Amino acid sequence: MKALFQKLKGRLVLNSILNLFGQAAPMLAAIFCIPILIEKLGVTRFGFITLSLMIVGYFSLFDMGLGRALTQMTASRIGGDKEDEIAPLVWTGLLLMTGLALMAMVLAIVLTPLLVEKVIRIPPELQTEARWSLYLLAAALPLVVTVAGLRGVLEAYQKFAITTAIRIPMGLYSFIAPALVTLFSSSLPVIVAVLVAGRIIAWSIYFTACLKAIPGLKDHFKIDRSLIKPLFQFGGWMTFSNVIAPVMLYMDRFIVSALISLQAVAYYTTPFEVVTKMFIVPTAIMGVMFPALSQALQQDKMRARKLYRKTTLALFALMLPPTILIIIFAKPGLTLWLGSDFASNSFRVAQILTAGVLISAMAQPSYTFIQAAGRPKITAIIHMCELPLYLTYLWLLVSQMGILGAAIAWLIRVSLSCTVLTIIAFAMMRRQISCDGMSNQDMNYENHCIPGIQ
Repeated sequence: MKALFQKLKGRLVLNSILNLFGQAAPMLAAIFCIPILIEKLGVTRFGFITLSLMIVGYFSLFDMGLGRALTQMTASRIGGDKEDEIAPLVWTGLLLMTGLALMAMVLAIVLTPLLVEKVIRIPPELQTEARWSLYLLAAALPLVVTVAGLRGVLEAYQKFAITTAIRIPMGLYSFIAPALVTLFSSSLPVIVAVLVAGRIIAWSIYFTACLKAIPGLKDHFKIDRSLIKPLFQFGGWMTFSNVIAPVMLYMDRFIVSALISLQAVAYYTTPFEVVTKMFIVPTAIMGVMFPALSQALQQDKMRARKLYRKTTLALFALMLPPTILIIIFAKPGLTLWLGSDFASNSFRVAQILTAGVLISAMAQPSYTFIQAAGRPKITAIIHMCELPLYLTYLWLLVSQMGILGAAIAWLIRVSLSCTVLTIIAFAMMRRQISCDGMSNQDMNYENHCIPGIQ
């Protein structure tokens, strides 16, 4: 068992590095390509592209958390030696995601004229281009939604070398291809069509990889109706969290704007956007750990505890040095980058937010452990309780302390969240240990000890 754990640990480290690189590479392409796109397209056209992609990203919530559910349930079946159940699980999940995506597509098409003419307020000379661009993006929604499920299944099998090999070129394509198109055309529909073509290519590669990776998927197409309810139960609570989380993430900017000024928003948002880029590290690592913990909780709960502990320590070791450096050099760094006036208004905000990023990163192992155990309801309830409380003290602190109050409110929120999640994760681990040592005859108690049983 020790040798197996050492082998798994090495693979998880490699997969985390691959996942991190897969997320970081497109950011480098963006640094070089965005100035070209702004120069060739103009601010208005470029702004429309970024805004329309954000709208499509929001509509991707119509997957109802099924992508995450597929990852957890697939990994659990791998850990429980039930791989013969995976093919019908994947087909059932993909069918449900396709149906939801088609609903989202129809809704997006219906709402497009309203978005173009009333909501986004596109200039009249660009409205026709904008309308056709949104129609194209709406047509791509089934690909956007289902590719999350395909990638999640591959991650459940720890196929991060494959997903990274797909993600990097497609991430680069998303910036480089439009930049190349601008050499010949500034038409919005043409650029969007190129982006959609990239989505088609990515979906085809992911689907082919799944056919090769999953035993029986190619030869045994089967829909299992008994899986619909558990998929929607897990995914529904995930969706609840995914709707509330962006509200808590962006509401501070609206409150700062309402109570202070747009200039204050700039002083607050700029350091926020910079320091939260550190989240790429915990995001990459926990993307690997989620299926690993889901599998370990079925095979060996002590190994799951070791993974949790080692992941927490590794995250702390990785996040602490940049946190200290940013806190120390926040003022001179902002002065060099944006000038002394901007730095004097923002450096304290940057320091507080950086401390918050570290604390938030330390909450991620507990958050992931709870969901890997099949209990997304817990994290959704935490978000639901957190939202009104956060909005209350955010408003009070901003009204009293300005943007410094907004940063303090965010620090308080992530600190409370980290504390609650850690307490719950430890309680779940203690409960699982007591369940492992009980008599098999006590079936009623056992049902409350199995991860995922509500």
